[in-house]
Parts: sequence; C-alpha cells; structure tokens
Amino acid sequence: MTSHFDFHYARYKQAGEKMSQDCEPKDFKRWHDIREAARTAIALEAGIIDTIPNDGIIRGSALYKFILLVRRYELGDIAA
Repeated sequence: MTSHFDFHYARYKQAGEKMSQDCEPKDFKRWHDIREAARTAIALEAGIIDTIPNDGIIRGSALYKFILLVRRYELGDIAA
C-alpha cells in the first residue's frame, strides 16, 4: 500500500465523523458519497475489488474484507 491509502483513509474517517454530526440531508449525502468513494478507492488499491460496482458501493465479502483491512491498519498490524 502507498500514501494513497493514507489519503483515502483520512477522507474515509473524516466523512464518517461528519456523518455522525448533526447535518442537513444534503450535507449528509455529500459526506456519504465521499466516504463510499474513499472506501472504494481503498478496496481497489488493496486488491479487494478489481472493478468499481455500478452504484459505487462495495458490499458482501468485499465489504467484510475492507472492514478487516481497516481494522488491521488501525491496530497497527499493517502499514499503509
């Protein structure tokens, strides 16, 4: 993984934080879309997926693998 991971991870976390705050529906959608885009970029870079889903949202086993990857990163088991 490269510094791209760090960039997308930071956007992923920032968007999640913004979504948890009280915001207007328009702003919530914007942050949701940013979070999904960051998630997809990380999954592509890590080889979890090889194509972007039609709706831009990863699901199923790919989502589970993404969650495990981020968890391992946050615990320091892997470096970006």
